Amino acid sequence: MPREIQTPKTEPATATAGGTNSPLVQAESKATPALMAAGREAAPEVSLAPLTKGSAASDAAVAPPQAARVRVESHTAGLSGAVARRQIKARAALPLPRWTISNEGILQRSDDDGRTWAEISIEPGVKLSAVATAGSEVWAGGAGGTLYHSSDTGSTWKRMNLNSTETVVSIEVSDPQHLTASTEGGEHWISEDGGQTWQANL
Repeated sequence: MPREIQTPKTEPATATAGGTNSPLVQAESKATPALMAAGREAAPEVSLAPLTKGSAASDAAVAPPQAARVRVESHTAGLSGAVARRQIKARAALPLPRWTISNEGILQRSDDDGRTWAEISIEPGVKLSAVATAGSEVWAGGAGGTLYHSSDTGSTWKRMNLNSTETVVSIEVSDPQHLTASTEGGEHWISEDGGQTWQANL
């Protein structure tokens, strides 16, 4: 009879929570914690907080340097000053208006060197006969001893007290403070304070 041949039974290696019978498994279980610890030491975790509006980091990222702001402000101020100076020079370069009295006794002004004339009404019903200028200072006189003064090239006028009833036919302006007004009757009135007071020089 043939004999039964029994092969020896081998028990497979099993791993338990407390250990394992397999050397390979033991080696892996021992190496895994060490590798994990080494990885944590080599690559530390870094947390990046997002930039938010109003934060110090956000302000530092978007705000221009102080020196740059100062340069921009000083450059703007320089431009403003240059523009103002050009405007002043342009006004100073404009020619002063010309003045005359028409045959009807009306004061006339020309801003284009006499090519055209515009009538200037100082006071209704007053007939003028003399005009004189000194820069922006304008003087105009007429019937009944009337005398008017403008310090802003004819924009506004003030009536002066000449203390005469005769028609003013001539006005001489030595400078804004010294003036002489002459009448048709031969009177000569002198002022040394810009027309505030007048003295008769008969």
